[in-house]
Amino acid sequence: MYSLEEKILLLGALFHDIGKFQQRCLNQKVPHEELGALFVSNNSDLFMPILDNNKIAYERFCKIIGSHHSKNPSDELIRITKLADHSSASERVEKVENEEIGAIWKHHFLSSAFSKINLRSDEETPTRYYRHELLTEKNYYVLIPSFETTEDALVSNVHYKNQGGIFESFISQLRTVLEFYETEDDFDTLINLILIVFEKYMWCIPDFTGSPDTDISLYNHSKDVAAISHALYKSRQSNKESSELNLIIGDMPGIQKYIFDITNKKPAKILRGRSIYVQLLTRYFSSIILKSLGLTETNLIMLAGGKFYLLAPKDDSFQENYENAVQKIEHYLIE
Repeated sequence: MYSLEEKILLLGALFHDIGKFQQRCLNQKVPHEELGALFVSNNSDLFMPILDNNKIAYERFCKIIGSHHSKNPSDELIRITKLADHSSASERVEKVENEEIGAIWKHHFLSSAFSKINLRSDEETPTRYYRHELLTEKNYYVLIPSFETTEDALVSNVHYKNQGGIFESFISQLRTVLEFYETEDDFDTLINLILIVFEKYMWCIPDFTGSPDTDISLYNHSKDVAAISHALYKSRQSNKESSELNLIIGDMPGIQKYIFDITNKKPAKILRGRSIYVQLLTRYFSSIILKSLGLTETNLIMLAGGKFYLLAPKDDSFQENYENAVQKIEHYLIE
């Protein structure tokens, strides 16, 4: 069960940069904080029930979105979100925040981190950029970066602002998700559904547009800020000045042997089955730890190849809750 403050913080952190997505889709030259505050205001009928129909809670939620770049915010939840935002974007926190003015803010396409890797050469490889396309099962090809310059991408018209109806479609699907919420028990699922919608639309949108080497996606940034914010909040329940967190790394040994030690003449089906089994098992174990620590899926930083990374608070109850989760996992494996 999450406290009202936790729900305010998680929703505020997830939606703190929603105005940036509106900018990218509609090319509106208005500060993203203002656009974000207007967005949640226009959808107050959906957010109020999630926040227990508490007007003060709703106003705090709106202030996180509209004031997360304020210099000295008085609200502790805004201060936590601001610290989490700076932690997620630490390499550029001193840069100008206003991304609506000037030619420097023209880089609207997300660059591939893989195009920056040189293993056996000193020569720089050209940076490649992703198309603005929805991430769906049918659109798997968009995971391959297509363009060597942002100019190439602009000429090809694969920009959300040229496709029409993208932001409206996003709002429609988001409303459907938010309308799902009925009781306190729905909150975990609600967060998961919001993350799915965010990933579908924002996976290819850079959080920062002031450099040709655009950094992580707006989806990943929003998710990370929510994770850091929630972990910081829980840490500060034990120590008001704490900025320390725990990183939990889980790794299932023997994966390589299990996956590749297949002698069947037609191994493809068995290989797929074993890979999916490992993924589901790893996700189940990470979920046990998250639930024990009172965290949502936002704190699942990475899950792949039988390994997962979780961002967790460093509070008085951490060790006990963590050990209880490990015991549940061990009991499950024994059974």
